[in-house]
Amino acid sequence: MNRRGRALLSVVALVAAGGCKARDRGWAVEQAEIEGELEELRALGYIDYAEAPDAAASGAIVHRAAGLSPGYYLYGTSTGCAARLVDVAGREVHAWRMQPCRYWRATELTPEGDLLVLGMDPPGGSGRPEFIARLAWDGAVRWKRMLTTHHDLELRPDGTILVLTLTHTVVPEYALPILDDQLTFLDPDGQVLRQLSMWRMIHAGATGFVPERVTARRGTHDVLHTNSVETMRRAELVARHPLYALGNVLVASRRQNAVFVFDPVGERLVWSFGPGLLDGPHDATVLDDGNLLVFDNGWRRGRSRVVEIDPLAGAIVWEYPGKAGREFFSKSRGSAQRLGNGNTLLGNSNTGQALEVDRSGQPVWEFNNPHLDSKGRRGVILRIRHLPAALVEPLLARGR
Repeated sequence: MNRRGRALLSVVALVAAGGCKARDRGWAVEQAEIEGELEELRALGYIDYAEAPDAAASGAIVHRAAGLSPGYYLYGTSTGCAARLVDVAGREVHAWRMQPCRYWRATELTPEGDLLVLGMDPPGGSGRPEFIARLAWDGAVRWKRMLTTHHDLELRPDGTILVLTLTHTVVPEYALPILDDQLTFLDPDGQVLRQLSMWRMIHAGATGFVPERVTARRGTHDVLHTNSVETMRRAELVARHPLYALGNVLVASRRQNAVFVFDPVGERLVWSFGPGLLDGPHDATVLDDGNLLVFDNGWRRGRSRVVEIDPLAGAIVWEYPGKAGREFFSKSRGSAQRLGNGNTLLGNSNTGQALEVDRSGQPVWEFNNPHLDSKGRRGVILRIRHLPAALVEPLLARGR
């Protein structure tokens, strides 16, 4: 029997015994034994190169210059450990890279010009491969912490960092362990301050949400597969509903076809939306008026869309595409951002493309990832964000 088989049999034995050893030293050893399986579980449905190569020219296409917000676009790809800043013409104006490295999962630019990064080291190391790092504007690594990170991170208003992490745990609802997604809070230097189990917070809430049962893959149930985090920070919305309380956290869950709002102080779920309407969503964000923007992948439906949700009405109030002939599809990943002028920037990740549209759905700006493999396939775009010129241009001037 191979190593993986022995590890999984040991896990089954622990569960059969009631899971009482789930937190002892033996469990830690078994968790390390199947660490290699985590990456496969996390990568379900994720690809490195475009599913449907496009004949369009690489780079940017400006459809309506008058409809653009001044600024730049930050994006990362699965092809190498790099993030790039481009202008509206698609010209690269700055980039960050890290080696040795396997790939990056998420990035965020800080107001100081540092880049927060979630990534993985190359295979073959003695410990866990996942990390969070902070890079200076010139690419120098300020710090790097090994942690079971995945999918998303956020710099919070108080300077702390919120990141999604994973752990194994045993719960009564399943006969094998689950991958429990955690909200992990770090200090500005990347040291862990607190970790909260989302599975436990869902069951501690009084919202009535019942998790859909998820079939095990290779012996472990990936029941939530969360992929985005955002902290509530708009004081003007607080009086409208408890979900907007400052410090609450908005999360998207691909496996539960839902978006959640967690209260990390009370350690409970306070609001949810999606089952029956959303299909494998990603990248939930809060808009200035309190509505939510979500990239709804449609991985069963076979067609993606960006939806705007009124959380108080529990209804979808806008979506793109809204008309036939504008369909697009990214089975996994995907991003959506509402810009200051009302436009929506979407990352059609698995085709290596991005599109900015106005409120009526008319295209304003388009970008085709120019980084190709030897077969001419585009590298996927992990996520793309528009950054205002007022943030980027002083940083560019400082770096010259």
